[in-house]
Amino acid sequence: MKEPAAKICVLASAVCYGIAEAFAFSHGFSPGPPTLLVFVAGYHLPMAGLAFLVTFGFRQIRMFPAWALMEDVTFFVFNRAATLQKSSWIAMGLGGITIGEAFLPWTYVVLLSIWLVLEFWYARPQTKKGGSQ
Repeated sequence: MKEPAAKICVLASAVCYGIAEAFAFSHGFSPGPPTLLVFVAGYHLPMAGLAFLVTFGFRQIRMFPAWALMEDVTFFVFNRAATLQKSSWIAMGLGGITIGEAFLPWTYVVLLSIWLVLEFWYARPQTKKGGSQ
């Protein structure tokens, strides 16, 4: 599969997961109390495993941060009951910035930065090692 198509598939899978997650949560699904063991290990680690399989399967492992970012943003867009705010789990106590009416967690900035660094690193010119040929 060509590079742009693979990236679109990876991001489309994140959007689909985010929509499904928003639907489930807005219709009463709850993985349990927001504790480290239940909320993180019992829900987010399997989701991260799925994201890894998708990004690895499309040979786009560097898009893992973009997958996580796209999934989370999609969740908040499609689940009107959940609002993105400083006390949201995704903010991880790091806070964020408010732009107009929207709150942007620093976690999103970090994920976006990591993804961009990986993309630029991957796109850099490759040089042959081992002398002239």
